[in-house]
Amino acid sequence: MIALPHCYFGNLSFFSLLVQNQAVLETQENFIKQTYRNRCEIGTSLGKENLIVPIRHKDQKTPMHAVEIAYEEDWQKWHLRALVTAYRRSPFFEHYAESLFDLFQEKPKYLIDLNKRTLLWALQTLSVSPSFSESVAYLPSNDYTADYRTALSPKKPSIFQKTYQQVFSDKQDFLPDLSILDAIFCLGAKSTRQLIQKS
Repeated sequence: MIALPHCYFGNLSFFSLLVQNQAVLETQENFIKQTYRNRCEIGTSLGKENLIVPIRHKDQKTPMHAVEIAYEEDWQKWHLRALVTAYRRSPFFEHYAESLFDLFQEKPKYLIDLNKRTLLWALQTLSVSPSFSESVAYLPSNDYTADYRTALSPKKPSIFQKTYQQVFSDKQDFLPDLSILDAIFCLGAKSTRQLIQKS
């Protein structure tokens, strides 16, 4: 059993670990800034771009399940605009755009609920049903066969090393371990599923 953080449109490392293992998604940890818990990385003509979900800061020890999303600015519109700009020329964007746009019409109060919706959208799109549960108490690392709660971070080396054809591959080097959205739009569901199911 491995431990994973809740992620906003998790990256390929996250989904590869999720579909290949029995996993527990952490809900009881304190929120950690500058991680994939409230951001994802997409590929643009200028390289990686962060899409960040703004949150309401209470204190440094707010548990993940209690972190609220801030809606003072229309960040959903900005995220959609960035996705359209980055992926409108990708082979599969139009195929999945409508269901993705529907997801952005919702306004959940809590970050963890948004992350669950993005996770379910990706799993349904990929037609995969991994075995996972959510934590009901915070457990130490030695209670898991592997703990990825802090290992999956924009500041740490990527776990997932496979490459594929990206939108801007003709102009720049491969951008590793982007959000699952990148692979879905560039490869389609079947090829993305095959990509994350085999290490």
